[in-house]
Amino acid sequence: MTEEYSMTSEKLKEMEEEYIKSFFPLIGFLSDFVQERSFHSLPASERKRAGSSITSALRLMESMHTHLIFQKYLYAEGLKLEEDSLEMDKDLKKSAVSAFHDLDSLMQKTPLLIKEHRQQCKYVLGQILHYYNSRSKPGVVKSSEPPWIP
Repeated sequence: MTEEYSMTSEKLKEMEEEYIKSFFPLIGFLSDFVQERSFHSLPASERKRAGSSITSALRLMESMHTHLIFQKYLYAEGLKLEEDSLEMDKDLKKSAVSAFHDLDSLMQKTPLLIKEHRQQCKYVLGQILHYYNSRSKPGVVKSSEPPWIP
């Protein structure tokens, strides 16, 4: 027997909550990794690789947030839900914002060797925090002409 899957506003909220909760272990791992004394005593080549790994992990979290945002609004549009019904649980939002702020503060103190890594970490964490502080609906920019036509 196959069970038909249908999205409801409750399932949409549950999906978002599970997504957000999945970030906490990764934030904890990154924080622990950066705070370890061994990170600061690593040779330059290892610190470069570590900076690259941290940057990649943050970009992955940003991509997951982007996916979550578009999924949430795509389903909400299909279900014809009011924007107020899309509000995230306040306690979960507060916890996520706090965790990302703490990670942002920690990353600002972390001596990443490559300037691009420092810039990308700052930008990506800013984008993630913007997600939690913004009520704007994501949109797709539609061009009137294909991009290959001048």
